[in-house]
Amino acid sequence: MKMDIGSLITPFFFATVLVLGLQIVEDYGLSYDEPIQREYGLSVIEYIGKKLPFYNPPVDAYPLHKRQNRYHGPVFTTIAAFLELQLEPAKMREAYFLRHRLGFLLFWLAGIAMFFVGRHLGRHWIWGLIAASLLFFCPRIFGHAFFNPKDLPNLSFYTYAGCSLYFLSLKPGWFRLVFHAALCGMAIAMRLTSIVLPAITIVILIWSNIISYDPKRGLFQSIVFSGLTFISIVIFWPTLWSDPFSRFIEAFQMMSAFPWYGIMLIADTAVESFSQPIWYLPLWIGVTIPLMYQVMAYVGFVSLMKQMVTRFKKGSFWRPSPGQLSVYALAALGFGPFLILIVSNPNMYNGWRHSFFIYPFMVLLGLSWLITRFRTRWKWRWHFSTLLIVNTVWVLVFMVRSHPNQQTYFNLLAGKTQLARYSMDYWGVSFRQGFELLGELDNRDTIYVQVPDFPGYFNYQMLSDTLQQRIIITENEDLAEYYLTHYWYWYDWREDYHQKRGPFAKPLVGGIKSGPNQILGIYKLK
Repeated sequence: MKMDIGSLITPFFFATVLVLGLQIVEDYGLSYDEPIQREYGLSVIEYIGKKLPFYNPPVDAYPLHKRQNRYHGPVFTTIAAFLELQLEPAKMREAYFLRHRLGFLLFWLAGIAMFFVGRHLGRHWIWGLIAASLLFFCPRIFGHAFFNPKDLPNLSFYTYAGCSLYFLSLKPGWFRLVFHAALCGMAIAMRLTSIVLPAITIVILIWSNIISYDPKRGLFQSIVFSGLTFISIVIFWPTLWSDPFSRFIEAFQMMSAFPWYGIMLIADTAVESFSQPIWYLPLWIGVTIPLMYQVMAYVGFVSLMKQMVTRFKKGSFWRPSPGQLSVYALAALGFGPFLILIVSNPNMYNGWRHSFFIYPFMVLLGLSWLITRFRTRWKWRWHFSTLLIVNTVWVLVFMVRSHPNQQTYFNLLAGKTQLARYSMDYWGVSFRQGFELLGELDNRDTIYVQVPDFPGYFNYQMLSDTLQQRIIITENEDLAEYYLTHYWYWYDWREDYHQKRGPFAKPLVGGIKSGPNQILGIYKLK
């Protein structure tokens, strides 16, 4: 029997990505939110123990309902806390490495989900691997997959649910509906922005049953789906257990305007978190996603809109084929939230990490356009594909050279250098590398260091025991011998940097670079 080569290449590809990812997990530092999220997860675990008589976890954490972040999605951090309690890592850095492995594993599974959608779109395993590659080889998102405890798990769970919606739209059977409802509840319990999932699903369910001339079935399925989704939300969100409806409304109100203030740099402009311009999100996406990925996504969206207008004029818009409806679902999952976020202009933090979840479906829509172009034998299809391959190779070279700082990727639209023009390593992951480099630059037994922000203290926990004994963090300016900075502050620091004032007036004796950019500096104070 002749074996399909795809049955060999596909598992080899995913196994390679998995092994490589797990191999490099311990290269990454600690991000700003990780200690907070770890403590939050332990609070959730303790709360679960109080509610479930058969579970008594050995943990004494801060009360869940007193935490400011009690309505942050707990799914990832609760799983991570449970695993930590079961495996009992010997040292704190091992606990964080465990979280990083879990985060990457969820990301890897999201790539598999994209593979199945891509394979179905193109009716060939190659298109499935291209779909997964568009996720794995997006540098910013790849880097965040290891240390981002909120936005990347959100992307992963949203991708699972969105991909299940794609297959549900093709054949809205009951098993697929129940499975999709469970994934939707998990995604919403991870982050409330996934509330768009049930809204899109209900439209698709009713629409698909109108096509089959059975709108009552569509309405009934929508009611059942809504109930199952809410049950799933409550199951995966323990904070809601005591009063599901009231606490869900309270969570929605709080997370719609979470009280956070910060200064973000974008295109040489200092932007306050509460007064972001309408171009904030499109520009961040524009300068941080590989160019050909973007071109494919935007051309795919425009092409679909033109196609829908044409169908509307011909009177066939309301009765698309299941295949067409599934592509409409991809567009709604990716570009729907994108347009809503631009119009509503919510409080978004550094970069566009809060919107990472839309990326898989933007590129899947673009991929569906490219597949169609190949089917219609578009004369430029091979030219476009060559540019896409070249761009991907360029991206892979950057990912290798910049490791483990892929999260600082910028494309050509951002200009030659981005330091002091864009927020760079705003979560301070590079502090770990900075400490390790300082230990090589200065071989004395005791080194006094000053850092400007929490990530410096957090990443100190990730150092080896020997290096922790040698390097001492101090707030005493008279004692400090070095100043480490990730070039991110709670104020507009650029004038001090350009005028070489304060610690920036001292000699720069080392640092961490990503591409042409210095993302962490080591200044010798004395």
